[in-house]
Amino acid sequence: MLPSELLWKEKKAMQYGTGVQKVLDKLAREAGFSKREGNHIEKYLKQVASEQEFDFILTDKT
Repeated sequence: MLPSELLWKEKKAMQYGTGVQKVLDKLAREAGFSKREGNHIEKYLKQVASEQEFDFILTDKT
């Protein structure tokens, strides 16, 4: 029922296809988290969650 251009289109993970990865990367770097140190987005999100008093639990679905 899908048009062939949609059916065979290359699939991307949601965070990349929506652009949210770029936004989080930019916010993390602006907050002082370096890409070179690794996991900069995760560290940024943990800091934001802590400041907002949210629990941040990272799950690995692999």
